[in-house]
Amino acid sequence: MLNALSWLTSASRYSSRELYSDSASVLSAATSTGRCNSIVMKIREVLAKHPNTKLFWIPSHIGHHGNERADVLAKLAASSLSNPSEEAILPSRATVKRKIRAVLLGEWNEEWQLCKSGRTTWSFFPSVASSRMLNKVSLPYQVLQLFTGHCRLNCYLHRFRCSPTAWCAQCHADEEETVEHFLFWCKAFETERSALKSAVCRTGTTWPPPLAAFTESQRLIRGLLKFIIQTKRLDAG
Repeated sequence: MLNALSWLTSASRYSSRELYSDSASVLSAATSTGRCNSIVMKIREVLAKHPNTKLFWIPSHIGHHGNERADVLAKLAASSLSNPSEEAILPSRATVKRKIRAVLLGEWNEEWQLCKSGRTTWSFFPSVASSRMLNKVSLPYQVLQLFTGHCRLNCYLHRFRCSPTAWCAQCHADEEETVEHFLFWCKAFETERSALKSAVCRTGTTWPPPLAAFTESQRLIRGLLKFIIQTKRLDAG
């Protein structure tokens, strides 16, 4: 747009000028007073010197001959641009923030994959992005403790001598009372588990599902919450 304006305003034979563009964002930036990059600032300066120059928005890709021709020429110019002295168009602040965030999330996710601790939480949230579901629902402490494995199950309590054994005392099976045992196998909670199984099957997932399945579906997180409340196994006191 800057080049088009420069050419248009350099033609002294025109007393008034009209410039049409399908870029609403550029037009908005050019006619506003907010912060901007150097290119937009130059566009504003040109418009200030030539107040008879008017900007208009037109929709793109509707067969407007002038606009279609401008698109072709712009793509041709971009593909053949090789002059390193030409000033680069600086990205907006929002673009910079978005790219920085993407890089940081990538590094965070890589560390999360390689970390040796918090593997129970990793089983529920195998990626950093998957933890965003916590912002969408309000969960009681029992569910949040289950996500970490730091809950009232004997496998965890026995580590701190709060339980004489790590084995499950609910069904007396020769198995440690882990998160997986509690959710999938403990015979003491087969009745309560039936609704959870049905919810899993309705999503097309086989039983037992990976723990991450519970945090990928609103239906399953509700089913998990109902199961935990009905069993009362993780309640305090």
